[in-house]
Amino acid sequence: MAASIHPDLPNLFEFDSPIAPSALTGPGVGVHVAEDVFGKVGDEAVRRFTLTNSKMTVQVVALGAIITSIRVPDKLGKDEDVVLGYDDPQGGPQGYLSKDNPYFGAIVGRVANRIANASFTLDGKEYKLNANAGNNTTLHGGIKGWDKAIWNASKHVDGVTFSLVSPDGDEGFPGAVLAQVTYRLTVDSRLMVSMQAVATLPTPINMVNHAYFNLAGHNAGAEGVYQTRLALSADRYTELDRSLVPTGAFVHVEGTPLDLRTPRLLRDVLAKVDLDLNYIVTRGLERPRDMVYVAGAFHEPSGRALEVYSDQPGVQVYTSNGLPAADKPAMPGKQGAKYSKHGAFCLETQNFPDAIHNDRRPSHELLFYPTQERRFPNSVLRPGSLYTHNMVLKFSARMT
Repeated sequence: MAASIHPDLPNLFEFDSPIAPSALTGPGVGVHVAEDVFGKVGDEAVRRFTLTNSKMTVQVVALGAIITSIRVPDKLGKDEDVVLGYDDPQGGPQGYLSKDNPYFGAIVGRVANRIANASFTLDGKEYKLNANAGNNTTLHGGIKGWDKAIWNASKHVDGVTFSLVSPDGDEGFPGAVLAQVTYRLTVDSRLMVSMQAVATLPTPINMVNHAYFNLAGHNAGAEGVYQTRLALSADRYTELDRSLVPTGAFVHVEGTPLDLRTPRLLRDVLAKVDLDLNYIVTRGLERPRDMVYVAGAFHEPSGRALEVYSDQPGVQVYTSNGLPAADKPAMPGKQGAKYSKHGAFCLETQNFPDAIHNDRRPSHELLFYPTQERRFPNSVLRPGSLYTHNMVLKFSARMT
C-alpha cells in the first residue's frame, strides 16, 4: 500500500471507493489516454490529458483539475467543443488564472457555492474565512480556491486522477485535506467524475465541477442555449435571501417559471427568469446516496443530448447570468470565441449551499418527513471518514 502524501492523512486508496486502483486497472478497451503540456504557470508546466473513444474527446488539465474541452458529434457526425474555456492557463484576459474567469470547468472547493458571513462555528469554535463575494460571503472556497491550484496527476488506462493537499488554515478552513478527483471515459461516451476527500480535523467539504455547457458549441452564444430543452428531476429548490444565501426553507416549483420537471425550451424559461438556484434532486428516502438521474439537456438543431447522474442531494442550475450582457463587450474565450450572458448553462451536482449554517435548522416545508429529513444534508467531514461525490455526464446524439 502506497504511503499517504500527507503525514496526518490516510491514503484515499485504503477506502472502498470508485477511484480505488482496482477500478482503474481494467483493459480500457476503446478508450485512449494521452498526455502533453498545456502551457505553464510560472516555471511549472501544466499537464494535460486527452481522453478519447470512437466518438468523443475530453481534455482535462492539472490546473484546477479543469475540464478544458469536450468534443462530441451531432446527429450528422459533426463534432463541436461543448464547454466554455480558455486557450491559456495564465492570468491574462484570456486565461484560467484571469481575475474574470467564472470558474470555467474547474473543481471548486474546499466548499463550493456560498458560505454566509464568511464564517462558521464548528464544535464550539468559530472560523473566519476569506470573503470574496458580495455581502461578506465566501464563494467557491475563497480568494484562492482549489480551482487556482496545480494538482498532482496520475494517468490510468481510461482516465486520470488529480490529487491536492489543502493545508490546515487554507482560506481560513480548519484541518488539512487530501482531495482527489478522477475523470474516466467509457466506450459509450460517459464521462465519470469521482471526487473524494479526507481530513485531519472536522471541516466542511463540498466539491463541485463547474463546467459551462453549450450543446450547440462553446462559441454558439445565447442562441445555442435558447434552442436547448432542459429537464430536472426536482420539484423543490432552496430559497435564497438577497445575498443569494439559502434561508433554510424549501420552495415547491409547482406553478412557477422554475418548474423544469418536464423538458422546457430555455428560450421560454429565460424570457421570464434567470436561473441560479440549487434544486433539490428527487430521490426516495430509501436511496439517500444512490446514483440517480438529475438532469437532461437536448439541443434540438444538432441533436446533441446530455444526461447528468449523481449521488448528491442538489444541483445548482446556472445560466451564465454573470457573463457580459449582449450590449457589453464580450468575454474573450478559447479559439477566438466571445462569451456573453446566457451563452452556457451549468449543472453542478452538489450538497446544498451554506449547509454548514443550515444542517441543524429544520425546513418548515418538509413537516411530513421524519425529523432527520427536515434539515440540510451534513457538510462536515470528520477525521476517519471519507467524503465522496460521484457524477456521470452521458453524451449522445438523437435525430429528433
